[in-house]
Amino acid sequence: MEKKRIWLFIALSFGLTWGLILLCTQLGMPYGSPASSLWLMGCMLLPAISSLLTRLLTREGFRNMGFALGWRQGGWKAYLLAYLGPSLCMLFGAAVYFLLFPSRFDPGATLLMDTLEAQGLPREMALLTLGIQIITGLLLGPLVNVPFTLGEELGWRAYLLPKLAGLYGRRKALLLSGLIWGLWHGPMIALGHNYGLGYWGYPVSGILAMVVFCLCAGAAEGYLTFRTGSVWPAAIFHSGMNAIVALPAYFAAGENSPFIGPMMTGILGGSSLLLLGLWAFIRCGKVHSHAPEGNL
Repeated sequence: MEKKRIWLFIALSFGLTWGLILLCTQLGMPYGSPASSLWLMGCMLLPAISSLLTRLLTREGFRNMGFALGWRQGGWKAYLLAYLGPSLCMLFGAAVYFLLFPSRFDPGATLLMDTLEAQGLPREMALLTLGIQIITGLLLGPLVNVPFTLGEELGWRAYLLPKLAGLYGRRKALLLSGLIWGLWHGPMIALGHNYGLGYWGYPVSGILAMVVFCLCAGAAEGYLTFRTGSVWPAAIFHSGMNAIVALPAYFAAGENSPFIGPMMTGILGGSSLLLLGLWAFIRCGKVHSHAPEGNL
C-alpha cells in the first residue's frame, strides 16, 4: 500500500505542477513575465496539496504530518543549522568562486547600481536598497518564504521522504527523493529558471544540474527532518536558500556560467552546499530520529 501511495503522490505532484505550467504558458504567461512569479508560487504549493489528496484518496488520514517542532534532545541544533546553513553555504561558495576568478568580482555591484539609477533611484538610495536587501535576505530570508516552501516540504520531506525511508532505508530515500525533487523542476528549467536558455545541452544539462542541486539540498533538508521528526527545519532551510541564492550574482562582472557560479546552483558557488549534503548523507544513518520510518 505504501508503494501505491508513493506513486500516487508523485503522479499528482508532477501532473498538477506540469499541467499548471503548460496551462500558464498556453495562456501567454511565459517564464520571466510578471505573472510568472504567481504561477511559480502556485507550483510550490502543489506538493503539499498532492500529499493531502493522496492521504484523502487512500484513506490514510492526516496524522503524522510533521507539524511537531521536534525541539527535544538537542533538536534546536537542527533549527540553528536550518537558519544559518543556507547563508553560510552561499557566502563560502561565492568566496570560492571569486577567489578562483578574481577578475569577475565587482565589489561595487556596478551592473545592479547602474540599473537602479537608470530607473531613477539616486546612487545613495540604490546602495541603501542593496544593503537592505542583503541584510533582509541573510537575517529574515529563512522565515519570510516559509509559507511557500512549506508547500513543497510538506510533500517532499514530510510525506515522500519518510515513506521511502520505511521501504528502502534513509540513504536511499535521500537519493530517491532528491532525484524526484530535481526532475519535478524539469519544465521550469526548460523555461529558463536558474540556468537561462541556449546553453550547451539545453535543457537536459540544466535539468541534470538541478537534480544535483536538489540531491545536495535535499540531503541537508532530509537530515534536518530525520533529526527532528518535523517539517519546519526543512522549510526554514529551503526558505533561506530561496532568499539569498541570487545575492552573489549582484557582485559578478563579465560572463559567468550558471553551471559554475557564483550562485549556489553552480558547482563552485554550490561547493559548500555539496559538502553539507555529503555530510548530511553520511550522518543521517547515525542520527537518532524522533519518529519511526514511514511516519513523522
